[in-house]
Amino acid sequence: TDLNLTVDVEGESLSGTVTHTLRSRTPGFKSITFHAVDFQKIRVEDPDGNPLSHQYDGSEIRITWEVDFDRNEERRVAISYLIVKPVTGLFFSKPSKTRPDLARYAATDSESERRGIGFPASIIRRSDPRSPSIFAPRRS
Repeated sequence: TDLNLTVDVEGESLSGTVTHTLRSRTPGFKSITFHAVDFQKIRVEDPDGNPLSHQYDGSEIRITWEVDFDRNEERRVAISYLIVKPVTGLFFSKPSKTRPDLARYAATDSESERRGIGFPASIIRRSDPRSPSIFAPRRS
C-alpha cells in the first residue's frame, strides 16, 4: 500500500491517493470492496491500465475489473479522494479563540468500527478463497 496524502489542519480535510497492490490467491477473482466513509471527489483507476469500474454508496467503494485475475496475479488500484470535516475516525487540533494554546495536528483512530474513515480499508471476506491479499511490495 502506497500513501500520497495531504492534510489540511486549518480546513480539517485530507486528500490524496492510496494505491493498493493486490495478489489473487486463486483464479477467478475480479472485485473487491473498500470501506470509504463520506469520501468526496472519488477517482478509481488501475495504474497499469487494466479496465475496471467502481460504484460508491457513501460508505463503500466496490471495484470490479473487466477481466478476472489469474492465480497469483498482482494488480494495483489507486483510489483518490477528499474528506472534509469527518465526524469520527480522523481528528484535527488547532488553536482557537478560546484555546489559543492548542497544537496543530491531525490524528486517526484505528478502531475497527471506524475503518474506512480517512483511509480506504478493504473488506476481506476470508471465507471466500478467491479473496485477494493486499500487501506492500518489497522495495529494493
